Amino acid sequence: MLFFISFQLQLNKVINRLKILYRIQIKSFLRKPIFYIYQKLGLTLVTRETLFSSPEKYHLSHFSHQEIVIADEPKTLERMATINNQIQPFIIKIEPPFVCEINDAYLAGPAAVGFDVNQNIILETTTPYHCQESHLEGSVAIRALVIKSFLAENTPEIDTACSLINAWSQNYWHWIIDCLTRLEGIEFYQQQTGIKPKLIIDAHPTAWQIDSLKLLGYQPEDCIQWNKSRLRVKKLIISSFRRHYDKVYSVEAPSASRWLRERMLSNLTKTNRHFSSRIFISRRQAQGRRIINEDDVIATLANFGFVAYVLEEMNFDDEVRLFAQATMVVAPHGAGITNIIFAQNLTLIELFGVSVSPCFANLARGLGFQYGYLQCYSPYTALRYHDSDMVVNTMQLKKLLVQMLASS
Repeated sequence: MLFFISFQLQLNKVINRLKILYRIQIKSFLRKPIFYIYQKLGLTLVTRETLFSSPEKYHLSHFSHQEIVIADEPKTLERMATINNQIQPFIIKIEPPFVCEINDAYLAGPAAVGFDVNQNIILETTTPYHCQESHLEGSVAIRALVIKSFLAENTPEIDTACSLINAWSQNYWHWIIDCLTRLEGIEFYQQQTGIKPKLIIDAHPTAWQIDSLKLLGYQPEDCIQWNKSRLRVKKLIISSFRRHYDKVYSVEAPSASRWLRERMLSNLTKTNRHFSSRIFISRRQAQGRRIINEDDVIATLANFGFVAYVLEEMNFDDEVRLFAQATMVVAPHGAGITNIIFAQNLTLIELFGVSVSPCFANLARGLGFQYGYLQCYSPYTALRYHDSDMVVNTMQLKKLLVQMLASS
């Protein structure tokens, strides 16, 4: 009986991984020829350039200034070519953010893709990666294109709204960085017009989606859960994505992260809970990128005053409290590191397995934090290469830790 239960659990994990693989890679590949046909038949895209070239038509307003983001060389024991190509110093210019009002628009499909009155796709309603035409099929479902042919027929209607949904809005990192940061533009619109748009959120929001909105001052009555079908919006309010993205860099606007931090901390209630200022994020409950020798890592870090936390066991408010007072974080690459935006100033050591992503390196350095990484060993490769578990060399971790403590 126990063997059967164990086998069933492993089978479920494999099935879930296959679903993720299909959603991320195979589905996008299968959509390519369909999008090609649609574009040949006249599918038109409303790009940022389109919005900028017709500010009167789209009622576009900038609400902040251009930012220059500078990232220093990361700290590490040994520079490796595979990581050098991903994490490197840079100076990036992020254009001023904007908010616009599009009349007689529609939202359609599972990710609430926006269409204007002429049924052209509004790219700023997809995801920041896919504001580039070459990646469109990764975030726009074929169902949305089919539904758009029937948008004018018996479509439910709302007066003024903005969508916080995209293809990745139920991923913690994307929700915080690509969805919540857009609310600064929405609130600017409200200040200018006196109109408070309804927030369209996922049909089945997670606890951290609901709690994070509450911490920003939004209650359930301010939101509409998406029906995954279609909706006509008399005034669709679109706030720009708050990051720079090109073929080399994906860099978040530091001012957007700071706005989010200040808003949340100002609404956070005081408690008597105590947290360590030196924290280790455990992924023991995650599906991938777990540390195989985690007990050894925790024991090594404990000598430096670190305490391990499992974020899945904490509510959102406590996660904010934890990181708001943190001075040093050690963590395997994972969405929990997103929470560093709630810190005033800290040092981050990120642990990588076989796969490397620069998103948290860019976020930390853009905020002026000290950042370092350690390349770890993965004894086997997961179905999703990115999710392979790792073994941390604790001697190397200790050496890097001492080095970064000395320079902090």
